[in-house]
Amino acid sequence: MTVPYDYFLPDVMPHVPDCPEPMIIRAIQASARDFLETSLMWQDDLGPISIRAWQNTYTPVPPFGSDIAMVLRVLLENNPLRATTLEMLDDTEPGWRKIRTLRPTRFVLTRSGAVRLIPQPVQNIPDALRVQVALKPNRLSPGLPDSVYLDWSESITRGALARLFEIPGTTWFNPDLSTYHSRQYRAGVMRAKGKHLKDYSRVSLRAKPCAFV
Repeated sequence: MTVPYDYFLPDVMPHVPDCPEPMIIRAIQASARDFLETSLMWQDDLGPISIRAWQNTYTPVPPFGSDIAMVLRVLLENNPLRATTLEMLDDTEPGWRKIRTLRPTRFVLTRSGAVRLIPQPVQNIPDALRVQVALKPNRLSPGLPDSVYLDWSESITRGALARLFEIPGTTWFNPDLSTYHSRQYRAGVMRAKGKHLKDYSRVSLRAKPCAFV
């Protein structure tokens, strides 16, 4: 279930009664994006994706209104693949581009956000590839997952207020309150990030998380 951003309005508007509602919504969206990009609390499993023989590059597609903040794991038939880089492959296995296989064992995350399987597969494997990711909302996002809203709405509200109170030339401009809410927001981010790391450590991983750039 998606919770619209205007659900945050009752918690924000009393603090900045003169602020236009569209400006408040934008501050909430920006706060939510930063919160989820940093904490990695919004996660999804993209796939399954069918592997085609001789095709080694696949682009995971996030849900509407979201971007991929980080790739957490890439799995082939539920077995995690090991992350590597082109530089590392060139240094340790100069002939890696000529190697073919029935089942890839590693992956490279490209700058465009695609997953490149290493070595190149030479057989079809239906519905075999899954990409576990952390998501962040983009400008087309209609709202946030209900789990994020229920657990972290206070922190996201703090972040929105910190942004609004730092806008100079407005009747609600207040650097002291901006600093106060910013500290509260950052504390919430750290709590969320700590929870993510605690949950993440319970799973034995062979692939390191990979951020999109």
